[in-house]
Amino acid sequence: MMKNLAIVTVFSLITATVSFTAEAGHGRGNTNLAVDSFNNYGQQREKLVLNINQTYRGLNIIRLKQELQYNYPGRINVNNLDLIAVKLVAKSAMGRGEATLLVGQNASYPERVAGNPGTFNIDAPATFDKIKIQNPSFDSMGKWQIELRGLIKVKKVVLIVKNKRAMGQGRTLRIPMYDQYSRGNQIVRLKQLVAQNNPGVNLQNMQLETVTLVAKSKMGRASASLLVGHTASYPAIIAGTPRAFHT
Repeated sequence: MMKNLAIVTVFSLITATVSFTAEAGHGRGNTNLAVDSFNNYGQQREKLVLNINQTYRGLNIIRLKQELQYNYPGRINVNNLDLIAVKLVAKSAMGRGEATLLVGQNASYPERVAGNPGTFNIDAPATFDKIKIQNPSFDSMGKWQIELRGLIKVKKVVLIVKNKRAMGQGRTLRIPMYDQYSRGNQIVRLKQLVAQNNPGVNLQNMQLETVTLVAKSKMGRASASLLVGHTASYPAIIAGTPRAFHT
């Protein structure tokens, strides 16, 4: 979203390093912790399975980085991992429990943890709810935590991660804007523009890595923010001067 004095020309958008993320494979894990590695179009990802088997009451936090270090001593360097999503296998006593994924300073929307009093103390796999929560942050910096509210029994947590050093198959999509002007608050809908300019591209099989905006503003005080899902980046200033605006 462009804000303030947002008169923009020479406007083109480049979505850079868009990498495929379709899932493949399922982890079995016959130990307390299991690593299930698999490749997606040349990009290696892993499922890190944490068997928690604990009951939580009220407000509680599962510190995922600490759990990884404790259960994988000397085997996992969390700083080399990007968190893609978390799968929580859990149930709540009254069906009103909530789970929130916290990554750095960003939090996902609370997800309901289903359940009922009649099956809460039964350990059968079918009695547990399965909740997948995407990383709410643009990166994986800072804390990785699951915040729980309510009387909740957690069977396991599965972290879907990607090695930062893994080389994925990237693709750059350029969207020409033909020197369009924007005044006031405006929204550029990237998915619609990608579909118009690249009709053969299926965005469902892609993960957005970066966006480069080529633009200038008349007074040098305009700003732009990237919105992905429910997360917004900090506004970036669009520089410019009145003299250079029409050149």
